[in-house]
Amino acid sequence: MVNNGIWKPDVDYSVIPEGKMCDYDYVARYMQRVGYTPKTSIENVVMQSTADFDNEEEFVPKNYSNLMINMEAFADFIEANSGFEEFDY
Repeated sequence: MVNNGIWKPDVDYSVIPEGKMCDYDYVARYMQRVGYTPKTSIENVVMQSTADFDNEEEFVPKNYSNLMINMEAFADFIEANSGFEEFDY
């Protein structure tokens, strides 16, 4: 969640309402769901993967109905790049 302009991951996304989540929250929740444990930090992997995804022309980065991250396309992007390990540096 974003607090005072700084994003920090939450421990349990099951208690956070969808309307209170930002793109980074959706990515962190997805990372937790697939069971990836970062070697660096959740913040680092989320920001690295999201930045690369936003610049990738092959995928549609946003849902135009709500302007949130397109998680289906993001999951495809992660899979196409050999998983979160690729962004964990």
